Amino acid sequence: MEIRRCVGIVVLVSALGAQDPPPKTEAELSQQVAGALVGFARSAETYKVGSAARRAYEQVLDHYDPNHTAARAGLGWKRVGDEWQEVDPAAKPPPDAATPAQRKSVQTAWERTQKRVGRLHRDFGSLLHAAGDTARATYHWQRSLVFTPEDRAVHDLLGHGEFDGFRGSAEQIAFVQRMRAILAKAREVAELAIEVETLPPTALPAELKQVDFQWSGARGPNCQWWVAGSQLEADECVRWNERAVRMLEFLFGDDPDLRQRLKLQPTRWVAVVRTPAQRDRLLERSPSLRDGETLERAKLFGGGSFKTSSGPAGWQHHDVAHDADSAVGHAAKRGTPWFNSGLSEGFVHAMTWLLCGTVQAWYMQLPATAGEEEQRVRDPAAWLKALRADIEAGADWPLAQVPREQMTNFRNPVRHKAWTFVLWLLARHPDEWVHLMVELGGEKQDVAEVQLTFEAMLHRDFGEVEEEWREWVRAGSRIGRASGLPQ
Repeated sequence: MEIRRCVGIVVLVSALGAQDPPPKTEAELSQQVAGALVGFARSAETYKVGSAARRAYEQVLDHYDPNHTAARAGLGWKRVGDEWQEVDPAAKPPPDAATPAQRKSVQTAWERTQKRVGRLHRDFGSLLHAAGDTARATYHWQRSLVFTPEDRAVHDLLGHGEFDGFRGSAEQIAFVQRMRAILAKAREVAELAIEVETLPPTALPAELKQVDFQWSGARGPNCQWWVAGSQLEADECVRWNERAVRMLEFLFGDDPDLRQRLKLQPTRWVAVVRTPAQRDRLLERSPSLRDGETLERAKLFGGGSFKTSSGPAGWQHHDVAHDADSAVGHAAKRGTPWFNSGLSEGFVHAMTWLLCGTVQAWYMQLPATAGEEEQRVRDPAAWLKALRADIEAGADWPLAQVPREQMTNFRNPVRHKAWTFVLWLLARHPDEWVHLMVELGGEKQDVAEVQLTFEAMLHRDFGEVEEEWREWVRAGSRIGRASGLPQ
């Protein structure tokens, strides 16, 4: 056993390679970096940490040599004649099978590789800077920080600033500050005291008078809530709905032209029932609430929206413990423009998580065909854990597919990504996010159209957007920690 362990250590050390002479050209640099990354990847494979190997191979293909034979083979590409066939993106890679000791050895090897690659980029960037090539020098210093993000010397070379211990570019610091501002505003809004008016039984909407429940009604500036429960429950629904409206106003900003263009007719009232029996009776006695659905189908939903003579209205069925989340979710879904459906789910989750710390409200449609249903976990900590595991395995849902997800079967991995991506988007692009989500709505777009829409609205490369989101959300992220994302 001890002999095998020693052999393994030799493999890891030798994988880092002997120190090559300093590169004199970018081609030499790319060759040395690719060699270091492939050497590490092979060691990680030996120790059954395939996820780490795949990340290293991807770095090689994305930044150093798109035709690197070993990296392509390591990622599962197959050579057919003179052409390479890329691995099916839907195929899930095998899980890691390393022991804790093996993982620790791989982590040590990765830290060595990071230092070496970071130093290569830093020193080569300095050579270019001395030769007057500032643009390429900047590129290599930025690549250096990908591997050694705490290198203060490189931050100084790039002229980076500092905010509360975080060193980064002006854009990174602006993002951290905006995300913190969003989190702080959410805490402030969640504690707002909202005045509520108790409604008398005579104010009960005609659709609800047909159902002999003991309704309690309350009204705020924007909406009425009628609950088959206590007055306190109705009051709390109104308060959380109004808090959500305040948060929406903050996120949308104060551009009057934008607000005018996006103005919707507000929901007039919402009815809340507690038990399946109450839901069934409500839908049976007041068929207009079904919005054209049969009684049998309507019973399968947890709520719905419909039109009345006085304007839009809605109904919900949930326990009192979910009142706050449901009221916030309603404002996020019904009080916003017709967003792209996939990202709209992410926006609902972003709003409920910010204000309530929960992700209970969903707006899916019934599946078109019967099939095996995914387990529906509604715990944000579990979502983050699952998402981060997918990212480490290189298996997170492609961003270009998120806006294309069908609402009849909104899958868990898509939901996890939509939630965190919208959170990131709100802080990273505070002036463009709403335009992107509106532009992605309407008719279903193919992948190429989705990518072009992102690039047109955000004025950035699509792949760069997705990679920046990954860097923020992955476990242990510097910028994620600095911005306030749970680690």
